[in-house]
Amino acid sequence: MMRYSKTLELPSSLRLLTVAILAVLSLLLMSPTNALQVAVIGTTGNIARETVELLSKSGIQTRCLLRHDINSVDFTLKSPTSNSSSKEVAAYLNDLPNVEMIMGDITDKQSVNDLVQGCDAIMALQGPPKPNPITTLIPFLSDPSSKTHPYMISYIGIKNIIEAINAMNDTSGVKPHIIRVTGKGEDPFSIFSILINMLGNMAKGWNYEGEILLRKSGLDYTIIRPGLLNGDYQEQKKSKNVERQRN
Repeated sequence: MMRYSKTLELPSSLRLLTVAILAVLSLLLMSPTNALQVAVIGTTGNIARETVELLSKSGIQTRCLLRHDINSVDFTLKSPTSNSSSKEVAAYLNDLPNVEMIMGDITDKQSVNDLVQGCDAIMALQGPPKPNPITTLIPFLSDPSSKTHPYMISYIGIKNIIEAINAMNDTSGVKPHIIRVTGKGEDPFSIFSILINMLGNMAKGWNYEGEILLRKSGLDYTIIRPGLLNGDYQEQKKSKNVERQRN
């Protein structure tokens, strides 16, 4: 087993596209050809959208897990804007070449099993939405079994991916490479993380637990930690951590 770790120092002015490029480069480096099929989870998020665009332009067959029914969406813009809904983003991506939408949810085992079939890599770009701080402080108002809870997205979701890959019927013996874009890798037990966790349904804690699942899975993976991201791209940290493991 070999683990490769590297820290990349990048200017804070770079956009989310930088993270998408890092993810795609990580994918391309594992194979000398572009004859790949990739699964993308978290399809309508900012990072995933730009990643899917880049995969499409690279001629890579891309299967996107999608929770939204886009059959009735009338989207005519050349590209989504900051005001576009998730359904509109999905409709835009669905029209790109080399892109296929697979209906399902990361929290549903069968959905993930269907998604990963025939894929060479899984891009796990999903993340939970920002919770209501009031409900997170009152335990009985925060349901860990909710599909949007960090436990379901960042832990059960990763668990479902690992189990789906291990259950694949592939006579070649080659398992898909998992690319996970996650948090900044802070100590989940630091005072700062504990305070943030109290207001965010233990989001950092479940990110941490999801990473542990990857490390113990025995599968090839790359973890990309882009740091703090927002629409203005002004709050990004300079330290970009990339962790890779091949077995």
